[in-house]
Amino acid sequence: MQVPQQPFIETVLVASEDEDLVDDIRQSFGICMAGTAVKVINPGKNISQWLHSLKPQLVILDLNGGNDERFDMLKQIKTLSDIPVLTMSYLRDETTLVRSLEYGSDGHITKPIRQLEFIAHVRAVIRRNSQAYSHRDY
Repeated sequence: MQVPQQPFIETVLVASEDEDLVDDIRQSFGICMAGTAVKVINPGKNISQWLHSLKPQLVILDLNGGNDERFDMLKQIKTLSDIPVLTMSYLRDETTLVRSLEYGSDGHITKPIRQLEFIAHVRAVIRRNSQAYSHRDY
């Protein structure tokens, strides 16, 4: 069985202040998707500026316990662009998962991340969206 060619991900934008999570994400990309630039921002910053300047192929948004501001940020990302978004949370409740999907998340991962599962999620989201996403002028 031949493994399909995966699209190259040039830039990933991570919105999190969780240093351990950021380290895990960087390590995962370094092992499985070398060459991908992992850019980290504070989730409270103006997301439209970062989307416009970095033009990421993926956004990873740390919901940090389901804070309403993070869900608003998710909604803003999906309003401004078709860039895929993976959300993450320590919460294992169904409400957080459903809410993130209804706000536009392309996938949700429960922290702490497991590297192979995480990369499989990333690859699946990119595969589904490789032809679909586009950047809008903002």
